[in-house]
Amino acid sequence: MEPEKIRVPAYRVLRNDLSRDERDQWTSWQVFRTENVANQGLPDGWSWKRGEYQLSHSACEKIAALIHSLPAGVIALESSPVHFSVYWRESGGPEQLDAIYAALQPILTAKI
Repeated sequence: MEPEKIRVPAYRVLRNDLSRDERDQWTSWQVFRTENVANQGLPDGWSWKRGEYQLSHSACEKIAALIHSLPAGVIALESSPVHFSVYWRESGGPEQLDAIYAALQPILTAKI
């Protein structure tokens, strides 16, 4: 069986507040809205693609809290030393995008 391909826009927030050491030691991660066994520390219906068992318990709690606050149209999150990405089906209009951006702030501040 071939994996399902979904095409949605990625909304990215550049990470311009990281030092060289922080960038060099960064742990990148990706989570997706899907049922899978790679779901340690994530809400039901979400799974790791990259980063499982590599982040602290506190970081995983912040990611889970973010996921709970996001609209159903968000299908994936990705964090790298370059940017934080939200893959969103663009339902709900501009006010929904503002709410997503506000929900990201604890993750961005914590540099997760």
